[in-house]
Amino acid sequence: MDASEQETSKHSVLMSILAPIEDDLRAVSVVIDEVMKAPSLKVRPMLDQVSRYRGKMLRPAFCILAGRCFEEIGRDHHHLGAIVELIHTATLVHDDILDGADKRRQEETVNRTWGNHGAVLLGDFLFASAFGLSANLENPLASRYLAWISGVVCQGEIMQILETGNLDLREEDYNEIIEKKTAYLFAASARVGAEYVGAPRAAVDALADYAMRLGTAFQIIDDCLDLVGEEERVGKTLGTDARQGKVTLPVIHFLRTAKETETARLRELLSGGQGDVHLDEIRSLLIENRSLKFARARATRLAEEAVAKAATLPESEARTSFTALAEYTLSRNR
Repeated sequence: MDASEQETSKHSVLMSILAPIEDDLRAVSVVIDEVMKAPSLKVRPMLDQVSRYRGKMLRPAFCILAGRCFEEIGRDHHHLGAIVELIHTATLVHDDILDGADKRRQEETVNRTWGNHGAVLLGDFLFASAFGLSANLENPLASRYLAWISGVVCQGEIMQILETGNLDLREEDYNEIIEKKTAYLFAASARVGAEYVGAPRAAVDALADYAMRLGTAFQIIDDCLDLVGEEERVGKTLGTDARQGKVTLPVIHFLRTAKETETARLRELLSGGQGDVHLDEIRSLLIENRSLKFARARATRLAEEAVAKAATLPESEARTSFTALAEYTLSRNR
């Protein structure tokens, strides 16, 4: 099976996992499309472009599946799914500016097409749209909680910027960064999905814990892909962490365990701001020292812990999907 066939197969696996909520995800997309109908025709091309960022819709899926673990869902969950996806998309727009990325979902990034100023304002528009939707929900939980979560996500991004170039970054600080910038929004998606159907407190907490662990595993895999992925397959600019001196788990493990001469060489490669130029050598060092294998093993452990949390939920089609999503997260290459 060649690379394109593998990609088609993995996409089909995800579609199969999410098949029980296909209609719900379609309804989420309808809500988002309504938001994207900007009042100004001059803004519409930017929104059309960012609409193509919509990919796996995992965060809305977490929200909907969490609700379906207990009962049928309706309009509120479709709006909740749109809110978390809009927040996520806003962070992607801002991430691409910070990373100087040129490609996202096989498309030119908004910052590449419209410049950083336009991209910043578009991200702000998406955040504002998300909070506008949440204000229309009868239950004010989403407005309060998701506003707080958005602040947490921004904290994670700020922490990452402040630690850029810090080759002595501690593993616990790396964990805090990726939890805040990625995992918290996964956990929030699952929590609000369960809260809005009145799920028992223990079940709400179990779903949030599941999503927190899987979201952390998701980001670790993402960090590995930035180092060893294939750009055409992953669909976005790679090597940005190395280029900008962002220290991720494979690098932390290498600097802690490799021979002194090898750690000195990696420090030299990363400290010059030319990490992407030397990406092949960086990859070789991390592979030979089993540092990438270490990071993937950590992601595997987190996914297994997530599955154990999901196993405490009532048996349902949604719970089965949650279990399958953990396996999918570990196998992804995009």
